[in-house]
Amino acid sequence: MKGEAVIFILLLNRLGAALIRIEIVASCMNRSVMYKKL
Repeated sequence: MKGEAVIFILLLNRLGAALIRIEIVASCMNRSVMYKKL
């Protein structure tokens, strides 16, 4: 059980990092779109 829990936590950390990266990219894209509209 301990090994599975560690793997599960690692997977969650990977997903969290990927989501943060996606959010950063999305915010950058939104900013560029806003600048174009201005």
